[in-house]
Amino acid sequence: MIYIFWWLLQDLLQVLVHGWIFVPDVFLMALLFALPLKNHEEGLLLWIAFFGGILWDLRWSGLIGLTAGLYLLALMGMKGIWELVPPSAKGFSMVLGLVLGFHFMVGLLRLLFFGGQGGVLFVQFAGQQLGGALVVLLAYMYRREKTLS
Repeated sequence: MIYIFWWLLQDLLQVLVHGWIFVPDVFLMALLFALPLKNHEEGLLLWIAFFGGILWDLRWSGLIGLTAGLYLLALMGMKGIWELVPPSAKGFSMVLGLVLGFHFMVGLLRLLFFGGQGGVLFVQFAGQQLGGALVVLLAYMYRREKTLS
């Protein structure tokens, strides 16, 4: 499955940037993009998010269940908000905004749980959010190129 690739990419990025910045949650972003844009079995993405979050916690955080819970919270929030959006506003730009917003919220909640020291922590969090914005920008450019050709 494609989600394994995104989880492994996120893990590789974490290895490369460990100590400098927090890695963007590209695995979560892939799941959030898939929720409104692709047909999938009901609940399958929740299970994928749960197991991906548990694996992430076992590999990196040590607080087993935190990332899984945050990923599930983000997916359920995305699904709930997406159902409230009127059909006329359900466009790719809305998806981009929601994905970026939920990426920010998950990063902020993780930051609050783990805490840390002021300036360094802010730089790491800002790096994570800039990385997430870069992922969203690349998704936008890919989608635009795909529709133009």
